[in-house]
Amino acid sequence: MTPIRATLKVIGLTVPAASLVISGCLAPTARTSLEPPPADVLRRVADGVLVDFPQPPPFDWGEGVLMAGMMRAGTVLNEPRYVGFVRTWADHWHKEGLETILRGRPGDPIKGYCGHWGSGYPVILLYEKTRKPVYLDMVRQIAGFIMTEATRTPEGGLGHWQGSQQLWVDTLYMVVPPFAHLTRLTGERQYLDEAVRQINIYQGHNQDAGGLFWHNYDDAARKLLGALWGRGNGWVAMSYVEVLRQLPKNSPEYGKLCADYGRLMDALLACQDKESRLWHTVLDHPETYLETSASAMFLGSLVEADRLGIYHLKDRNVIPATWAALAAKVDREDRVLDVSGGTMAGTVKQYGDKERGTYTWGTGAFLLAAAALHDASTLRTEDRR
Repeated sequence: MTPIRATLKVIGLTVPAASLVISGCLAPTARTSLEPPPADVLRRVADGVLVDFPQPPPFDWGEGVLMAGMMRAGTVLNEPRYVGFVRTWADHWHKEGLETILRGRPGDPIKGYCGHWGSGYPVILLYEKTRKPVYLDMVRQIAGFIMTEATRTPEGGLGHWQGSQQLWVDTLYMVVPPFAHLTRLTGERQYLDEAVRQINIYQGHNQDAGGLFWHNYDDAARKLLGALWGRGNGWVAMSYVEVLRQLPKNSPEYGKLCADYGRLMDALLACQDKESRLWHTVLDHPETYLETSASAMFLGSLVEADRLGIYHLKDRNVIPATWAALAAKVDREDRVLDVSGGTMAGTVKQYGDKERGTYTWGTGAFLLAAAALHDASTLRTEDRR
């Protein structure tokens, strides 16, 4: 994802967290012990987010993942402070106005950037929690822009920004989760249908014979760009789960999407580093560094898919071992480490040279994975969608 206004977490703040409050089933407890307990680490990291963001962060792709993670943390832990944090952010950007954000501000190097669409996901989750019509209206505004104004390839694939004929796998996550949940909460099927359509278009061009996805496909040049990028495959894995969660199992699309997702997960598990239990930033190049955000995305997707019966694990130890490795990436200041910076398609060396740090998208992915683990360990299958 292009790092347009992507915000690093603020380092060294001392604002008290309390001052920010304005206004198919995996059964880890039955099958194996999860250490450290996901709820404990989830709360630590979410509390750290409250401290590190005393002001509402941007309405952008990385922050959208962060806010989705905070919404899930607030829901599974029944913690109103986290939901209040997301609500303050959404209210701020509603007041600022989404129209200029979606179409591009004066001076923006690109217009119609898909990174702003992904924030619709936490906003639709906020609507589900609060039932405040303003949040549904915000998501409808984003969806309307995507459906009527976004640039598309001749086949209908959504471009990464205005005028782009390239299929960046990042774009899938900016569209699929908000659209799938918009259908779930409104009954308006066109959004889920569009999410399925986009996954199928991207799968047809970006997925290689082994099951993994390339970073980018240039439709005009008819060629793949970049590499088998770790976080890019994380965007795809999470998108599949959000669509399959909503599709009826007897629908014609369900079986194909399950099979495509299964190929992806088989390929991902085959290239997992067996010593660290994490994944490399370029999946098929073990000389590149181990990367936290991709590993968190894979784990969160895997937990949800296992619980929902979308994918069946052969090795039950994968989840606790990966969780232990991922939890070790949280430092004493409760920040998630070793997340790669915003990444353009390039050479393997360029991916491997990309800086690492603490970024909103990595923290959000971690929160989503930890929340999925806690949720799956405490609720029965029939209690969840």
